[in-house]
Amino acid sequence: MRRTIIAFASAVLLSGCASESAQRAEIERAGGTVELADDGSISRINLDGTSVGDDFLAGLEGLDSVSGLFLGGTQVTDAGLARLATMPRLTWLDLSDTAVTDEGLAALAELPGLTVLNLSGTAITDEGLARLATLSQLQELDLSETAVTDEGLDRLDPLDRLSTLHLSRTGIKGPGLAALAGLDSLSTLYLVGIPIDDEGTEYLLSLTQLGNLYLNDTEITDAAVPRLAQLKNLAYLYLDRTNITEDGADALTSALPDTIIPPREIRSGASEVSPSEAGQDGIEQAEEPAEAANTP
Repeated sequence: MRRTIIAFASAVLLSGCASESAQRAEIERAGGTVELADDGSISRINLDGTSVGDDFLAGLEGLDSVSGLFLGGTQVTDAGLARLATMPRLTWLDLSDTAVTDEGLAALAELPGLTVLNLSGTAITDEGLARLATLSQLQELDLSETAVTDEGLDRLDPLDRLSTLHLSRTGIKGPGLAALAGLDSLSTLYLVGIPIDDEGTEYLLSLTQLGNLYLNDTEITDAAVPRLAQLKNLAYLYLDRTNITEDGADALTSALPDTIIPPREIRSGASEVSPSEAGQDGIEQAEEPAEAANTP
């Protein structure tokens, strides 16, 4: 786009010299949108899917009223993140599908007020998670489609206000999930499409604080049912496109009467397992806690 509006009009005349209305005009010219606060100041900037890069961010310096910045799918890199320090009120930051790496996360320490951070589809690894430790206000973190593995999850321990964590389509297999037990505020966990198996669900048992669990698109079978049946605080359990059969789902419904398990589609190629293939044994075990609860 004409070299991103001539590098945001030469960083909007070296930033501080430009009015907020001029900055708004450049944002809209680049294909972005803005939301205004009651006093007319810019509160949110959405540049998702535009071609803006690090130079464009220089033109946003001085917008200290901005609380939300959406840069998903842009050309922003680690070099541009340092410019965000001029947005002290930033609480919501979307860097999904950008070239941001572990090194760039160090700049986020200048944004201690962040409550929502989306890093999905970036080059973040386990090493980078340690750089998030200072974000003590963080309530939602999206690490989907990154190279994060079980080994990195203990680095999230300082984030004691975290309530929603997205780990979908990462390398998480299960063992690292036990490290999340200390996050007392964690209520929603997305594990869609991770390589977890029935044995891996054992590590979910310590997460008694969970209210919503997403296990869609995983390979778990009815053999996981006895473990899942112990998560008594779940309000919602999502099992779409797993290998859990109708019998397994019925057993879970019986064992977790207060949990909503939405209608599911069984994974393509999955078959109803026979009692000798760990299915029925698991189902019967899952129903036992519910029966025991009615015993005087």
